[in-house]
Amino acid sequence: MDLKHKILSFLILFLLFGICGCKESEQSRSEHNSETLSKLEPNTLIDSRDNQSYRIVKIGKQIWMAENLRYKSNESWCSSSAKCEIHGRLYTWKAAMKACPDGWAIPDNSDWETLKRFAESKVGMGKAGKALKANVKSMYPNSLTSTDELGFSAMLAGDKVGDKYTFVEETGYYWSADEEDATHAYDWIFSDKSDDLINGNIAFSYKKNGFSVRCIKKENSQIAYNTFVDNRDGNTYRMIKIGNQSWMAENLKYKTQNSRCNKRDDSKCSKYGRLYGENEGLCPIGWHLPTYEEVAALFDAVGGVFVYASDFDDWEGGSYTTWDAYTSEKLRSNGFIDNLGATFHMGDNHRWSCDGDCSITTSNAFIDDAYVRCVKNDLNNYRSKKNKVKDMYKNRSTTSVISSSSPNSVSAKDVIVDSFTDSRDGHIYKSVKIGTQTWMAENLKYKGGYYSWSDAVGFSANLCGTHHVCGLSGTVKGVCPKGWHLPSKYDFETLIAAVGGMTKAAYALMSDSIDWCTRCNDFSRFTNDYGFSAVPNGYINYFGKEKNDGRIYFWSSTEANGNTAYDMYMGIDNVHDNYDYCNLPPVIGVTGTVKYNRYSVRCLKD
Repeated sequence: MDLKHKILSFLILFLLFGICGCKESEQSRSEHNSETLSKLEPNTLIDSRDNQSYRIVKIGKQIWMAENLRYKSNESWCSSSAKCEIHGRLYTWKAAMKACPDGWAIPDNSDWETLKRFAESKVGMGKAGKALKANVKSMYPNSLTSTDELGFSAMLAGDKVGDKYTFVEETGYYWSADEEDATHAYDWIFSDKSDDLINGNIAFSYKKNGFSVRCIKKENSQIAYNTFVDNRDGNTYRMIKIGNQSWMAENLKYKTQNSRCNKRDDSKCSKYGRLYGENEGLCPIGWHLPTYEEVAALFDAVGGVFVYASDFDDWEGGSYTTWDAYTSEKLRSNGFIDNLGATFHMGDNHRWSCDGDCSITTSNAFIDDAYVRCVKNDLNNYRSKKNKVKDMYKNRSTTSVISSSSPNSVSAKDVIVDSFTDSRDGHIYKSVKIGTQTWMAENLKYKGGYYSWSDAVGFSANLCGTHHVCGLSGTVKGVCPKGWHLPSKYDFETLIAAVGGMTKAAYALMSDSIDWCTRCNDFSRFTNDYGFSAVPNGYINYFGKEKNDGRIYFWSSTEANGNTAYDMYMGIDNVHDNYDYCNLPPVIGVTGTVKYNRYSVRCLKD
């Protein structure tokens, strides 16, 4: 072929691909709705360090990069040069924290949560990932439908673990600025197998892994802080006025005899303040521990919405009052709180916390240490709403079936004992009928006796394991024998109510023929009135290690989210340091836990 023909062929190919590229680009842009287009910033971001350009997009009140970061730094990699342009680079957490251009930063968990909630407000719960993932069918042919209607264009770049690149074009792992400890930091996940945006499993989120980076624009704080000095030790604290109240905007750091740093790590004290026991003289002169009314006023002042109140008159005694999840988000955006999930002391035997939602809890038996935020003495009186919310709760038409002394309880004399054979392996099990329910009176032994949640519900980990919303409904047979099924969260609550409520249930269901404490030599406290015969099997963690903690855990069929499902637990309250376990009452409850733990199963008859 002569030079003339070569040039002509090249021009034809260039025109063909150029036209196709334009059409694809125009089609991609047309898929963004007019609302999204109106939110796009008029100019792209130019990174002055290497002159790379990035699209940026405004989603809600946040401004994000709409492409993965490509800035080359130490401890950053590409699986290939071609992937670098499309997927961006993969960074260790340490490198990521320094990688964003001036004026931009790695988003923290609160930023990711805000993005997820805004997306869900547009497309529905559990579908944030669908609205935020890049809509590139040629690249992700196996992905669930991705609309990218908010223009975020999340890429599934995979990760780098050791020397291996994994899950490329299947999963996108994005760093959060929040760290757990010296080894782990948080990440957020987009998957071709899920429509959701998922907070990753911290157990696998090692800082040395290579994950993608999206930067978020950080405006200079417009929050007006004042400061004051604690004359006891010279520490200076930021303070902030919210509503009619002046609060410390940092956790207390004053060292007392019984206070400590989180995880006994001194660096945690400087960042998060100290943890304190009860009844310590904590606040500086002119400040005090907040009351119920003052914390309620704080939640109301940032626009928090009261949700419900409830009593839990079990051996702890007390009640809790809850505000919606946006309360914690607003407290954070107001510059008040930086370690969501922490628990704080109050001055009237209460605690408050913001972990998802915000709540005030009363108890007569608090044991765990907590942080302190003091409030200034020059407060206006705030009208108490404690009695009001309790009245609201009492007037509700529906309440939890669990209470201290349940009206739904049945007599132990009415229990019917029987047995049945599992046709799969010939194992014979005892059963007990308690009220309207017939339960296995032994733990299921089929295929080993310990089950992850996906095993328990009878589906693969790829469908129902960690990071996957299973979405089961109705009766779930799961791993149970024919004619039996895995109990739901409500079934467990019904059982607890049937044997007398929270105060009596653990005594009545725990075996009286085994030492639950392993060292107390005490068999007399537990009556096993109904023949349920729970024994302290503990559980097996993700790493295959047995954890014999003086408790038993039973999976339910009820899913909480992509990472957790509900279980019923009971046993000795042995989780507190330096406490006499043998004299503590037993505990029982229904709570959410990570799906990868391997728990026991008790089946319920159809």
